[in-house]
Amino acid sequence: MKEKDFHYFNDPPTDLFIIGNGFDIWQGLNTSYKSFARFYNENKLSIAKELKLEPLYLTQDGNQVEITHFDLYYGLITGCGSFLEESDIFWSTFEDSLSDLDHEQINYYYGKEDEDLEDMQVGINQAYSLIRERFVLWTKTFNIPQGRTPYNFQNSFFINFNYTDTLQRKFGVKDFRIYYPHGNVANPKSIIFGHDSYDSPPPPILKELGGRNKGLYQLATFLYKTDKHVRLNIVDMMLSLFECGFDWDRIKNVYILGHSMSNVDIKYFKRFAKETAFTATWHVSCFREEDKPRIKSLLRKLHIRKFIIYDTIDDAIEKFKLKKNQSKK
Repeated sequence: MKEKDFHYFNDPPTDLFIIGNGFDIWQGLNTSYKSFARFYNENKLSIAKELKLEPLYLTQDGNQVEITHFDLYYGLITGCGSFLEESDIFWSTFEDSLSDLDHEQINYYYGKEDEDLEDMQVGINQAYSLIRERFVLWTKTFNIPQGRTPYNFQNSFFINFNYTDTLQRKFGVKDFRIYYPHGNVANPKSIIFGHDSYDSPPPPILKELGGRNKGLYQLATFLYKTDKHVRLNIVDMMLSLFECGFDWDRIKNVYILGHSMSNVDIKYFKRFAKETAFTATWHVSCFREEDKPRIKSLLRKLHIRKFIIYDTIDDAIEKFKLKKNQSKK
């Protein structure tokens, strides 16, 4: 939903769709974090040069290896300079992993003198610039297949955690029926990604104390910048929905499609549950059979009274599928 697409709902929607990354994967887009890992590693050095970022060099098995400050901070090397293999766990939980900085190790790597701390600040700025540039550029690479899918989502509303316009291109959904909590590729500056662990800036006293404490302040500031600030995003979302006449009391069905409901976004789902737990039936698509126990437990913790878990997205939205004679019109 954009300001120019503002639309007041005279007839508020009754079906709410919460869209996650699995939805785009279902439509053939390679939007997994493993895909981003490949994109990052294939392009990190070239983009670092374009951004005029200072490279780092290490010796591995007698050979000089060029890395980035982001590699340094997130586990490709230790504070003592030894090179480590890429971590599948890091990339598979990319957003959560952004909070996993070893403060003590990085402080040790740089030192506590003023020049050391200046170097650390430069490195932090470069790491943030690189990962944001890479992530935003990656979102522009998705090639959405042509052709409409045989579904009719009249009188529905979508809260889309993806950055793509798959809903518009493939399903014919109007812009005013979509809200992007984390921005979208049409407006790169709006894109939000990261963890949900440091939603408050560090206390200024750390900076004033200097030395190792100032180093901790700088690292905590970096973590604050890579936080999604979910609490504030929820306030913005609720205000935007209120302004367009969205009525939570009218929602009879909530469809969770392709979203893992992981910890990094759980606050959103707590809010959705607060608004709909007693009035709507939740329909949740599950990617893997082994995920079902966790999903069931989570829905109960959210006090969802009525819910159905489906094996696939297709099963979850079967009732919206057009009949053959309808789809030809």
